[in-house]
Amino acid sequence: EMEEPSTSPLSLYHRAEARPGTLLRESATAFAASMTETFRRLSVADFELAVAALSEPRNHIFITGGRFTHLLAEMLHLHLFQMRSNVSTLLPGLQSRADQLLDVGPHSVLVAYDFRRYEAETVAIVRRAKERGATVIVITDPWNSPAARYANAVLAAEVGQLELAYDYLA
Repeated sequence: EMEEPSTSPLSLYHRAEARPGTLLRESATAFAASMTETFRRLSVADFELAVAALSEPRNHIFITGGRFTHLLAEMLHLHLFQMRSNVSTLLPGLQSRADQLLDVGPHSVLVAYDFRRYEAETVAIVRRAKERGATVIVITDPWNSPAARYANAVLAAEVGQLELAYDYLA
């Protein structure tokens, strides 16, 4: 159990005997169980705080993710951008993601995705936004990213059931 937060997806991968239709049934079961567990564990207070912060029109929303989770950040950005103004994604590039926080303040919301194999840069970004007075929402796994300690709201997604799907990849 102590090793679970640092387990890599590659270490979860192992071959299993593939039977026709098994992958589809097992995947459906694993995804449904993960969704059910995610909603069961969510804090109502954290969820409502996140919804209120994201829907406040005066707030500027900043979204970031790491090496893989930047895709989730970009997807959230695309959805929010269709509904409201003042939505930005912090992207790696010529300017560090931390340097892109210059405009962050009390009327800002930072949404940060950080799943195991947690990224020190994401933790630093979350801490910096919090210090500047932003409302911080961290979306993470059940083991909680170290960034969660600086968050106003933590939304943890269940990922344990998804390990079953790795059994059938070959």
